[in-house]
Amino acid sequence: MLKPKQLADMLQAEKPFRYYANEFPSGAPDAAAWVRLTGGYPPSDWSPRKQPSMQILVRGPEKEAVRIEQHAYELYDHMHQRREFYAGDSLIRECTADQSNPLYVGRDENDRLLYSLNFTLVVME
Repeated sequence: MLKPKQLADMLQAEKPFRYYANEFPSGAPDAAAWVRLTGGYPPSDWSPRKQPSMQILVRGPEKEAVRIEQHAYELYDHMHQRREFYAGDSLIRECTADQSNPLYVGRDENDRLLYSLNFTLVVME
């Protein structure tokens, strides 16, 4: 079964940054991202096909604004329209972005920039 930690580990290996599953732990660096599953579509009644949604939230300090935005766009390009890859033991057949580019969603309580990336996955389990 696909889990956020598997997605975070996969991204860490492919696009080095600091990734966490589901939320930022206390003490996480300012420049970091979390990965969580966010629902999606009902699973197939007739096959092992599932279509979960995934959100990646990238944050960073104002002094690194260019680098943080660039990382969000690189992640978007890396994941959108990607096919046939593994996260842990789960085969992800397809990954498609839910919007046309990373979304700037404002700042958090510590004035760090936030970018949201949202994808729909087709997973065979």
